[in-house]
Amino acid sequence: RVWGTSIGSPASPMSGVMNIGERPTVNGSSLTVEFHLLDWLGDLYGQTLTVNLEKFLRPEQKFASLDALKNQIQTDCLAARTFLGN
Repeated sequence: RVWGTSIGSPASPMSGVMNIGERPTVNGSSLTVEFHLLDWLGDLYGQTLTVNLEKFLRPEQKFASLDALKNQIQTDCLAARTFLGN
């Protein structure tokens, strides 16, 4: 499941896209949580973040190639930006 998210950190709030699922395109078999932060460069290791699921974007799906997955991630980011006002 892919969500548009707002993420709180001690430094500043951020927006992002999050996937909760098994990553079928890369033959994943266990549940994972992955984030892509919009317009963020930096190191967040060791920091505590609060994630708010703001809008459900789409169900998880298997893509024919990694390029197709990357294109969809860009589309997901655009949808999240539009909804979250970034």
